[in-house]
Amino acid sequence: MSNCWQFHLFGQVRVVGASEDGPLRLSPLSQSLLAYLLLNRDHRVSRQSVIDAFWRDQPEQRGRRSLATALWRLRRSLEGADHECDTSAPRPESPLQVGDTSIRIDRNCWVDVVQFERTARSILAVPPEQATTHAIRGLQDAVALYRGDLLEEHADEWAVRERERYQLLLQDCLAYLLRHYAQHGAWDEALGYGAMLLEQDVLREDIHREMMRLYARSGRRALAMRQYEACRAVLATELGVAPMDETQRLMDWVTGTSAEEPLAPTRPSLGDLEEMLQTALDAQRALQVVIDELRRQRTWTNVGAPVAGAPPAGQWTPREAVRSVRGHAS
Repeated sequence: MSNCWQFHLFGQVRVVGASEDGPLRLSPLSQSLLAYLLLNRDHRVSRQSVIDAFWRDQPEQRGRRSLATALWRLRRSLEGADHECDTSAPRPESPLQVGDTSIRIDRNCWVDVVQFERTARSILAVPPEQATTHAIRGLQDAVALYRGDLLEEHADEWAVRERERYQLLLQDCLAYLLRHYAQHGAWDEALGYGAMLLEQDVLREDIHREMMRLYARSGRRALAMRQYEACRAVLATELGVAPMDETQRLMDWVTGTSAEEPLAPTRPSLGDLEEMLQTALDAQRALQVVIDELRRQRTWTNVGAPVAGAPPAGQWTPREAVRSVRGHAS
């Protein structure tokens, strides 16, 4: 990695050039623009798409000028402004490739989020019980790259969406490692990843249950009960609800009220998920047919005048459709 550009987008943005001793200094806008290009580096990004992401509220010409200025400043930062005063120093080659209509970052650069996602997805495709030691170490190395949320200091709409996507991928990685170590009886390692998962999302009741189960299986029932209390408290405080029946049944087993350990629910296979998705899509299409027919019957009278109180065309919701059908039935 020492001979190529390195871009770190997890946590605070950090850029290290191929021939630089330390990280480069970039303005917040340059960081954000660079990150946008890096996350879309598998294809050339059109100038218009960048304008839409950063300056869509500006008039077209002003947006183009803003992009041109931002690109000039980013390129200046990447190439090293201090080289302009020292003509004997070699000018580093910029990874930024700007065309008349598109922009791209050199794909040979190393990017932490790209390395994280590529490794994670390749390993998560294999069931945890079949994962090799080498794969688990690779996944642990990938998780170690996650030193903070993506672009944690940036609030751009596109950045927030990407941040949430990587947060979910991290949770998938942690859950995978938890299951792998639990299946091998490595209780402490599994519990460590469970704790990391709850740091990401403390409302994951399934993870609270898994940690209760792990504590109990390792002979630490007092800690299992403490985990239940932590789960109950956070659900009551954040959501105003009690733990699920499944969690309560597990607690009964932990305390000895029930002699048989309740089985953990089986995770659906990829084939099951695909079938569920197709069923949901079929149901959505069927519901849309009903909504369209109700709109046709209820929105217009015989002479084409709108019915008082009927939703405008295109604004029917499934709940309104059900209410309309019930109204007909009554």
